[in-house]
Amino acid sequence: MRALLPGLVIGLGWAFAAPAAHAADLGDSWLRGSMPAYGDSEPTGAWGGFYIGVQGGYSNANIDFGTANSSQIAYILRNLSVEQERRISGATVLPERDVRGGNYGFLVGYNSQWEDVVLGVELGYTRLNLDATASDSNRFWTATSNGYTYNVGLESSAQVKLTDYLTFRGRAGYDLGNFLPYATLGLAVGRADVTRSANVYLCEDTTGSTPPACAAGLYGSASERKKDTYAVGIAAGLGLDILLTENLFLRGEYEYVRFGSFENVNADLHTVRGAVAAKF
Repeated sequence: MRALLPGLVIGLGWAFAAPAAHAADLGDSWLRGSMPAYGDSEPTGAWGGFYIGVQGGYSNANIDFGTANSSQIAYILRNLSVEQERRISGATVLPERDVRGGNYGFLVGYNSQWEDVVLGVELGYTRLNLDATASDSNRFWTATSNGYTYNVGLESSAQVKLTDYLTFRGRAGYDLGNFLPYATLGLAVGRADVTRSANVYLCEDTTGSTPPACAAGLYGSASERKKDTYAVGIAAGLGLDILLTENLFLRGEYEYVRFGSFENVNADLHTVRGAVAAKF
């Protein structure tokens, strides 16, 4: 037994010395694992794969109510020459409104990396509460080809409450190590509650007097409230992802969304947001 002890001690010494010598050859890189030092500008190739995260930010919406009540006015005046010839329903009677507020949501995406170029797709959901209201009136007189003159008064009001929207975007970015600047382009589907009402005051002067000699009285009214109306639009943006660890990154982003018509109401949305996401 005493004869075996020196050999055992020598063997254990070599067993521990070999890994230590190998670690010394690696310097301190083994401490950092597969991640580059923060700020290293060399591409890591670490942006590929699936990711999921949460986001929050602040939005400014421009709501164009100009023709919000045109379909209602056209229906009220549908049988009169003043609408058929003068298109009274096309008169812009309501102004634009700007509303602002916070938002929150989530994102799910996939990146494919081709050397320094990162291409991907992303689904995003944004919840918000932007409520805009406009009302106005317009009075004028006009003549038609039958020799009649009309004294017309329009009173209109509309309200739009944007509740949420989905985006499906393509992404293109450039790998700068721990940083990924990118641009996005895709589709958006928005949801809103819309309330509209219109009153039309009318006097038809068959004598052709200019201006009409009669006073306008209430000719017709229309109102409606629709929940969960949808509009499709485009979404484009610029952003920067910052890699914190091998599986975690932060994001800063600007996004522009142009929606189509929510019951004749158009909306533009400017959003700045931050996000944190985990990738797999």
